[in-house]
Amino acid sequence: NLANLRLVQERWAEGEACYDMAQQLATLARNGPAKIQALEYRGVCQRQQGQIVEAEQSWYQGSVLAAQLEDVELCRRSVERLRLLYADTGQTELERERSEQLESLGEPRAA
Repeated sequence: NLANLRLVQERWAEGEACYDMAQQLATLARNGPAKIQALEYRGVCQRQQGQIVEAEQSWYQGSVLAAQLEDVELCRRSVERLRLLYADTGQTELERERSEQLESLGEPRAA
C-alpha cells in the first residue's frame, strides 16, 4: 500500500494525501473498518505536519464511525490518539474526558 510506504518513509504530506484517498475509497466501498484505519493514519500524518486541528478532526471522525459500528478496538485507538494529542497540547479537560471514555471502553483484549 502506497500510503503505508509513505508513512514508513515519513513523507507526511504524501501519506496524508494517500490516506485521504483511501478513506474516500473505503466510503464508496462501504468498508467502515478500512475508513476508520485510513482516518487514523491520515491523522498521524497531519499531526506530524503540525496540523493539530486537522488531526483532531480525523481521529474524531474515526472514533465516531467506530462507535457507530460498535468496533471497540478501533474506537479505542482513535480515542487514545485524541487523548495523547490533548495531553501534548495542554488541553487537560479534554484529555480527562478522553481518559474517561477509554475507561468506559474497557481494557484492550490480549493479542
